Amino acid sequence: PDSELCIFHAPPGEKDPAVTREAFLSAISDTAESSREKEFVGARFRDLDLSDRVIDPDDNYTIVLLNAEIQGELELDETTLTNKLQLSHSELDGGLSAKDSDLIGGIECYGCTFDSTVKFTDARLESRPLFAHSTFGYGVQFNRAEFPAGASFTGSSFESYAEFKRVECAGSMN
Repeated sequence: PDSELCIFHAPPGEKDPAVTREAFLSAISDTAESSREKEFVGARFRDLDLSDRVIDPDDNYTIVLLNAEIQGELELDETTLTNKLQLSHSELDGGLSAKDSDLIGGIECYGCTFDSTVKFTDARLESRPLFAHSTFGYGVQFNRAEFPAGASFTGSSFESYAEFKRVECAGSMN
């Protein structure tokens, strides 16, 4: 039953987004003793606003949101994140915004479904981001984004516009 689920797996309509966000921020910001402490496979969120933060724990474990469902927007605007963020096979109904962010550890969105705008305007994605085999249902904005190690969009579908204006890319972009 849903009543026995933890705060990250309970239905989004049954929990306070602010309380859920604070619990998630605590879990990813604290130094973990094992990688399992940063795994949220199948987690469900209404909105997840991680904007205006520096998330730099002493560990380098990947933050795993594999097969997650985010009904609203995942916001990483003006955020510095040193750990890798793995969102593979997740559904983001409200899109993803990482404007003016610095994703040092990288982001992996293999096989994701984005049902709203994805915005990485003025973002720096230091490790090679992976967006392969994802579906972008609305717009994609990577204007003035920096890809020091390149990026992969192989096999992805763009069902609306895709903007990559004044992008800096030191590695390959496919």
